[in-house]
Amino acid sequence: MKKISFISGALIVVMLLLFLTGVLDFNNEIKKSIASGNKLYASKDYDTSLEVYRKALEKNSEDAILNYNSGQASYQLNNYEQAIEHYDKASDKVDKYLHQGNCSYKLADSSNDMNQKMESYNKALEIYKNGMVNFPSNVELKYNYELVKSKIDEMNKDNQNQQDNENQQDNKENQQDDNKNNQDGKNDQQDNKDNQENEDNKQGQQQDQDNQNNESGSEDKNKNENGEDENKEEEQESEQSKNKEGNQDEDKKNQQEQGEKSDEDKEDGSSMNKEDTSEGEQNDKDIMQVLQMLEKQEESSLKNNQQVKNSGKEEKYDW
Repeated sequence: MKKISFISGALIVVMLLLFLTGVLDFNNEIKKSIASGNKLYASKDYDTSLEVYRKALEKNSEDAILNYNSGQASYQLNNYEQAIEHYDKASDKVDKYLHQGNCSYKLADSSNDMNQKMESYNKALEIYKNGMVNFPSNVELKYNYELVKSKIDEMNKDNQNQQDNENQQDNKENQQDDNKNNQDGKNDQQDNKDNQENEDNKQGQQQDQDNQNNESGSEDKNKNENGEDENKEEEQESEQSKNKEGNQDEDKKNQQEQGEKSDEDKEDGSSMNKEDTSEGEQNDKDIMQVLQMLEKQEESSLKNNQQVKNSGKEEKYDW
């Protein structure tokens, strides 16, 4: 039993020695890398020093000293984004917050994009603020914080002025658009008014034309009616003329018959040596009746002619 216990104890001791030897060698290698890199950094050979620090970080990526020194070398090479990543893993001290905040400040100054610039300034302001919380008595952190804050305020003011100018320009353009729209609306109203007036004029002209056509039709109709009236008058006058001629022929016939009768009476008188007084008187009465009849026919004929004359027609056919 004693022999077994001794062997076990010996193995444990050997293993501990090997472990301690390896750890010591590992730590010594990191220390050697840090020392070598610091010499290169001091000689301003920042690229070579950063390469030495990087090889050591491949063995222990969380080493605070290696990360801080790598951040310093990256800062000198203007590789600010990489420097910020290394500073995040460094131990808390004033230089860490100062240098990390300065990296964000440098990124903001070198950017032409306003949004990126504002973002970097805000990040630097946050880093300085955290540093003041951990080291409230440090003056440099406070000074850098105030400097970045003034930059941010100035940018906000410029942005506000720019926004106001853009708003004024937009309002001006909108006002111009409104004025243009109002002018277009007035022009449209005037065009509509002119079109309405033209339409009214066309309708008025069409109505006048229709009225003229109606008047012309009425005149034609009146002419036709007048022509018909004239034809009727001509027919009436022709009939009256025929009636008059008939009356005249009848009168001539009566006169002829009367003359023949007188001749017969004469012949009878010559043959009979005149009739007595009663027969002569009877003949006189017959003659008077004939004459009265002729006068009535003449008056009737004149009356008919007078009615035609007084009917308001033209005196073309007056007789």
